[in-house]
Amino acid sequence: MDRKPTYEELENRVRDLEEKEAREQSRSTESHKSVYRSMLENISDTVIVTDDYGYIIYVCPNTTINFGISVDQVYEFGTIEKLMNGRLCRYSDLYKRGEISNIEWLITHASGEKLHLLVTAKSIDIYGGKVMYVMRNITERVQLEEQLKESELRYRSLFENAPVMVHLLDSKGRLLMVSDTWLEKLGYSRNEVIGRHSDEFVTGESRQQFDNIYWQQAFKGEHVKNVSFTMMRKNGETFDILLSATSEKDSGGNVLTFFAVLIDVADINQQKISS
Repeated sequence: MDRKPTYEELENRVRDLEEKEAREQSRSTESHKSVYRSMLENISDTVIVTDDYGYIIYVCPNTTINFGISVDQVYEFGTIEKLMNGRLCRYSDLYKRGEISNIEWLITHASGEKLHLLVTAKSIDIYGGKVMYVMRNITERVQLEEQLKESELRYRSLFENAPVMVHLLDSKGRLLMVSDTWLEKLGYSRNEVIGRHSDEFVTGESRQQFDNIYWQQAFKGEHVKNVSFTMMRKNGETFDILLSATSEKDSGGNVLTFFAVLIDVADINQQKISS
């Protein structure tokens, strides 16, 4: 018959099991910490971890790339607010939502260069830290967007100041852009016409021709050249024009916009008389 273990023996076994479980948990925790540290140190973005009060407790090595200062110098700032020269987000909002992303922030590199960062703040529990900030340098993207905006402004200026009647329509025939000459000829302001359908400015007799010829050819991707229409000014007067147009399509062949040049027939006749 097997001997029953004594109370002391049972107590020792329980203690051994508890110590074994504690060692395994410790190894697991250290393993997880090692994984986290490896991830943070090898990530391409800048990562900074703070406690509940915003004090910096971890700085990834590549922070020097975006800020131009050493890791020790980052720690010297003390808090994330001092480092970033402002509050990135409200902690109450962060803890409620768990994560706040797409925070665009402007910093000054140690060299004096202005850099644009896209910051994500995330509520965590790593190394005793409570908030992790992931910062991505988006300076090139921002500069490209600014260049595109400038290019669009130049294009719009050239379009609107063209010395002839031109307009740009969307795929449904609504006016997106018109030149100043177009407005002068019809007697409208820009706010009065943008968004309206282009066939509102041709006479009833020309509207059917406008729909049957212009739209059919344009939607097929064919160039429309010197098609005659009669347009109506704001004051009710009419005048004949010759319209030439082309369409812009996407990669799938769908029409995006129509660009058209309109010539006042009276101007052509006047030039013939003058010559």
